[in-house]
Amino acid sequence: MGLAPIYHDLGMTSKSDRAMTEMIEKYAAEGAYNIAFMFAYRGENDLAFEWLEKALGGQDVGLTQMNTEPIIAKHYSDCRWEPFMQRIGMSDGQLDAITFEVKTPDLPG
Repeated sequence: MGLAPIYHDLGMTSKSDRAMTEMIEKYAAEGAYNIAFMFAYRGENDLAFEWLEKALGGQDVGLTQMNTEPIIAKHYSDCRWEPFMQRIGMSDGQLDAITFEVKTPDLPG
């Protein structure tokens, strides 16, 4: 999985594309979020969102990292971001609405 971004950063587009193809062939079923992440890294927004949808369909646990992952953060301004986050229950408003009740134990003394 690490080859695609390395080749991308080195400007070796065809090798990066080949690494992405191999990654998809090997990990499409269980690694949709990671594939989306790599497309996001490469700046391919449409493909990133396509694979995020696949990750959602497969209930990929990687989606829990969406609000904290800097590579994905560049998509926050994309018009598809907020509706997607709403669908997975992680929009800012949904997260802000979660309340926590913390009780400290009564300690003797």
